[in-house]
Parts: sequence; structure tokens; C-alpha cells
Amino acid sequence: MNKRKLYFIQTGCVFNDEHFLPYAAGIIAAYALQNKKISDAYELADIIYKCDDLESTLSAIDETAVVAFSNYMWNFEFNLELAEKLKERNNHCTTVFGGHQISDTAQWLDKYPFVDFAVFGEGEKIISDILLALCSDSDFSTIPNISYRKNGITVTNDKKSLCEDINNFPSPYLTGIFDSILKNSNDKFAAIIETSRGCPYHCAYCDWGDYDLPLRHFDVERVKKEIEYLGKNSIVFVVVADSNFGIHPKDELIADEFVRAKNKYGFPKAVEAASAKHNPDRVFSINKKFFDNGMSRGATLSMQSLDPLTLKNIGRENITKEKFTELIRLYTKNNVPTYTELILGLPGETYESFCDGIEHLLNNGQHNSIHVFFCEVLPNSVMGSEEYLNKHAINVLKRDFSLRNGMQSAGVRGKSQIIVSTESMSNEKFLKSAIYAFTIQTFHNFGLCRIPAMYFHYEKGLKYHEFYNSFIDWLSKNTDSHTGRLFNEFARRYKLSVTGESSDTYENPAFGSTQFNLSDGAFLELINSCELFYDDLLAFLSTLTDDTKLLKELIKFQKSILRKPDNREIKENFTFNWVDYYTDLIKNGEASLIKEDNELHILPSSEYVENDLISYAKAIAIKGRRTGKSIALSDTSSYTVNN
Repeated sequence: MNKRKLYFIQTGCVFNDEHFLPYAAGIIAAYALQNKKISDAYELADIIYKCDDLESTLSAIDETAVVAFSNYMWNFEFNLELAEKLKERNNHCTTVFGGHQISDTAQWLDKYPFVDFAVFGEGEKIISDILLALCSDSDFSTIPNISYRKNGITVTNDKKSLCEDINNFPSPYLTGIFDSILKNSNDKFAAIIETSRGCPYHCAYCDWGDYDLPLRHFDVERVKKEIEYLGKNSIVFVVVADSNFGIHPKDELIADEFVRAKNKYGFPKAVEAASAKHNPDRVFSINKKFFDNGMSRGATLSMQSLDPLTLKNIGRENITKEKFTELIRLYTKNNVPTYTELILGLPGETYESFCDGIEHLLNNGQHNSIHVFFCEVLPNSVMGSEEYLNKHAINVLKRDFSLRNGMQSAGVRGKSQIIVSTESMSNEKFLKSAIYAFTIQTFHNFGLCRIPAMYFHYEKGLKYHEFYNSFIDWLSKNTDSHTGRLFNEFARRYKLSVTGESSDTYENPAFGSTQFNLSDGAFLELINSCELFYDDLLAFLSTLTDDTKLLKELIKFQKSILRKPDNREIKENFTFNWVDYYTDLIKNGEASLIKEDNELHILPSSEYVENDLISYAKAIAIKGRRTGKSIALSDTSSYTVNN
């Protein structure tokens, strides 16, 4: 008997030249093929994880195959086009759509006549049941959580919470599902690993999964074997897909296994995880292990919002502000870099509360990295419901998916829905908030004028939002200055991005083929013309004080500690204890500025090539944006101070 060809399509984003192994497709395939009836009836022909040309992808798929698509916002439009062309070519091809982008409604399938099955929620068992029914000409009525057509009429079966023991799902790594990809490709790979599935929290913006399901854990020994596989196969970067890594004692054992694999194989080079809000001692221990072994791309201390009403509206409970301060001081004193994420556009947030939240983060030591994301309305989230959108007068803009800090391909083509106004924040205030966040990320987090902002904050009592809003006003008025022209151009791009006329990304071949965040792009432009920038900064700071001598030394210090593309050795003399002043402020939130002659000696970085803008951008703006690589003082071994 000829076997029917089976394909899985999961095209993903490429970051740092690393392709993600298609984990969702892999674990579904591994579960299905362990069933003898399925393996006797189907041949796994391919798992397509990238696509540079739709037509060549189409021609590589057998005309009567079963093709299962894993969908999220970045590949949904591509998947629709491919599925439609498959059906046009041969209607006997069977198309199955699952994943986060598939709305849990009976009407979804009616929009897309070229899709045969829509799968809602966890897909391993459901897709296996569909494959079994297809190969035995059975009825589909007993399969929950699907829509399909019967006699030309769309049928949607009952929805059920399928609390399957996830250890029944074989590992795609250990069963060899990805072996042919790794063997036959010259690509560098990143991977996703699950140690648990589910989330105990119910944030309105999140589509993590079925709220009725408990948090389920994979067996630790299985996870250890998977990590061994990833290390042995030179997987560069691993994302732990748990919602709250560190919430369970086993997570520290898993962190130890990552370290062991790195020490044994040299891989993975880095591990990223969404840290649990609770169990801070365990989470800190895990993050310190990753940092001490050169595997950290920053530890997350995410808040999303610091406004009490907003947190209530989205059903989120943060750690207290006091606990955040305690934690960030702990991480900073141990030289473990952190980053904090905020979401712009949440219902209840105002321009004032948004700025106050950033002010609190800066006041309490988060100078390294504050990431602000536009709020995405996801199809299966509470926020995505008509009732929720109407209740908070949410205005949603559907626009082309913006790939940030990754590389575009034909297989990465989708739409996203971002909130651009709510009952509490007008579109005008939303844009103003976005530009303020851009200013903080560009000028403070990357360090272009972090030292002056901290000096005026601690010595002159100027709040950070007062300092940066004054800078915004100055840049808006001084459009003939180098920095003013650039700032206003990027502000114009933001305005276009929140009307759907453009994306909030930056591309410049001089810095490679990556699509950067606008703040990253602005930093790269400014650091590549830093003499002009610091002339402008001096002009602005002179409006705040007439102490020109101190300002010039302050700017000289700020400029000297920045990692620049020329990557040269730096020796500068100062009359104030700027290094101790800065490091004490970072670690303790207090310091004394003392007159003291000293020489600062900074060694070149080993992480990028001298005067190579692409190498610089990768090291500082991509890999180093969460870990403070733009500031030389973040690495205590890279500098000395001689009095």
C-alpha cells in the first residue's frame, strides 16, 4: 500500500542568523507517528521550517498530501496563501490549520474555503485523531475542538479541555524528528524546550492556553536528555517555553543541566526563559548560573504595567514595587544584567501613569533595559473578545506584522492587531507615550546620555521624565541640528506605524539584513555619528546649567564609556570620580561626586570586529541590548581606574 505524504509547515523568524527548529510541528508529528496505524498510512515527507520562495515550496509538496500548518501572527498570511494554492492545484490535498492564530469560533472555517480542518487549542491528540479518521474513512463527529465541512456545511464539534498527560507526547528531539533537518542543513539553529505546560495566571492579553487545565510538568529525566541532545547537536540558543520558569524546584536542576551541556559541548551558547514572579531566590539562583557561565541574554523582571487600575483590568498581579527594588539591587550588585518589559496600550493606562511607571523603574535602578511593546490583541485571549474590547473602548489597528531584530523571509508574512487607543488613552497620547518610550530606550538604556540624566536627577533634583521631556522639546525645536533631524524622522516613522502606513522597524544595509526596533536603529545611527550627537547634547545640557566646564567633563566621561564601532583602546583623564559615582548610583541608588584626579583606561571589546558595523550591531544592538553591552563599565574586567 502506498503511504500518503504528510507535511508540517511551521515557518519561523530568524534571529542572529539562527533558525528555530519547528518545535510545535515536531512534537505533534512525534505523537502521531508513534501510532502504528498512522505510521503505516502516512510518510512524514518534510517539516518545512523556512521559506524563501512560495512557488518552490509549493512544487515540493505532493499533490495529494495532508499538510498541517502551525499558525501564529508572523506566518499566518503566508500559510493562507500556500494552502489556497495547494487547493487550486489539487483539491484532493487535505489542509489542517492549528495554532494560536486560529480563533476558537464556529465561524472561523467559513472565511477560508481552502482549509479543511481548523484545530482549536492543544493539537497533539486532535491532529492524530484527524489523521486516523482520514486513513480509515471514519466520521469526524467524535473529535472535539475542531471545525470541518460535512456535505458542504461547516460543523464545529464540542469544545473540551483535554487534560492529557503531556509525558505521553514523545520528544521530537529524542525521537529523531529533527535529525534530517540538522544533518542536511548548514543553518545555525535555535530551539524551544518545554519543561512544563500551562500557566497559573490569567492575564487578559495572553492566549497561553486553556484556563481549565492545570500546570503540567514533563519528566525531569526526559528534559535532561533533551538538553543533552541540544548541546550535542550544537544548538546555539534555547528558549525555555515555560510560562514561569523557576516556579518549581525542578527548574534549578534543569538550569544545572544547561550549564553542564554548555561546559561539555560548548552549546547552547545562551538560554532564555520567562522567569516566575514568585520564588525570587530560586529565580535569582538560576539567572546567576546562566550569567556566570556566559549563557545569559538578560534576566527578566517584567511588570507590563505599574498602574493599579491597569493591572486590575488585565487580571495581573505584579510583585510589589518594593520587591522589584530589592530584586534589581540584588541582581545589580551581583553584576547580573536584567531587563523589564512594559506593554503600551493596556486599558486603564494613561500617558501620565505610563511615564510614572518608567520613572519608578529608573528611580529604582532599572537603567539597563526597559522594553516597551505595543499591545497585541490575540485571537484567543480574553482581551480579544468583543465584550472586552467594547467595555474599554479599545481601538485596534490591523497592520503588517513587524519583525523586530530578526530577518525577513517569504515565510514570515503576517498581520498583527495592536491597540492604538483606549477609553483612558487617546491615539494622540498613545503616540506621545510611544515617542517617550523610544526616547528612554534610545538615549538612556543604550547609554547615550544616561550619565547626564542621572547627574541632573541626583544632583539637581530633576526627575527623569522632566529631563527627557525637556530633551524631546529641544530636539523638536532644533530641527536643524543633526540629532534633531534624526529624532524627528524617527518620530515621523512612529506616527506612520500607529496609522498602519509603515512598520515600526529600521533597516539599513550598513548594519546588516536585520530589521531593528526603531530605538535600536536610532542608537546605531547616533553612535556612528557620536561627535555630532555630543555637540548637540552639550547645547541641550547648557539650557539646564551654565557650568560649562563640568558639562564638558560629564559628556567626555559619558562618551568614553560607550562601546563604539571603532573599538579602540581608551585612556581619559578626569577631575571627578565619575566611575565610582556612576557604579554606586547603579548599585545603590546613591553616591557622592568627589573632586579626584584619575585616569580611566578601557580595553577594546572582544565581542565585535573593529570598524565593522554589522559585527558591532549584532554584538551591541541585538545580542547585547538586554545585557548592557553598549556600556564598557558593564564588564568589570574591561577597565581600570588609576588615581
